[in-house]
Amino acid sequence: MKTIETTITYLQMNSVPDLANVPSPKGEHVLMKLKKPTLAYYKYLYSAVGGAWLWWERNEMEEEKLKSIIKDPAVFIFVLYVDGGPGGYFELDYREAPEMELAYFGLIPELIGKGYGKYLINAAIREAWSHDLSRFWVHTCNLDHPNAINLYQKAGFELYNQHTELINDPRVV
Repeated sequence: MKTIETTITYLQMNSVPDLANVPSPKGEHVLMKLKKPTLAYYKYLYSAVGGAWLWWERNEMEEEKLKSIIKDPAVFIFVLYVDGGPGGYFELDYREAPEMELAYFGLIPELIGKGYGKYLINAAIREAWSHDLSRFWVHTCNLDHPNAINLYQKAGFELYNQHTELINDPRVV
């Protein structure tokens, strides 16, 4: 099987950052919490947002295991709808309280570069720190959008670890 060298970067915040007012993006939009996510809709979001960045792990996960994660009361999924359709989402994992992980975050490719990323990351940070946290963290890799680390750092996350590993190329069957 073909492998890809991947650099994984871990970032964290240990207190609520000073969130500057981020202007609301242009266009009609609303952020909604998924209360009872279906597996089909979740997989659609995951692929629509992560397909370009080789998100693959949840696509290979056993359905029952994935259902148990997305339906867990300590996992919060918020979807950004733009002009009536899903434009991106973030997933907060609070199963290891008092720490919370920003498990997934992203936009559909058509919305990248239009101000929705800043809006969405600030919404994720506000939601995370509305819980009793000791730490909020995220990991990303060099396969993600080239601006991902920069976006996280501008939002207040600080790098705390980085390593390189080989992963099986999910594009090779």
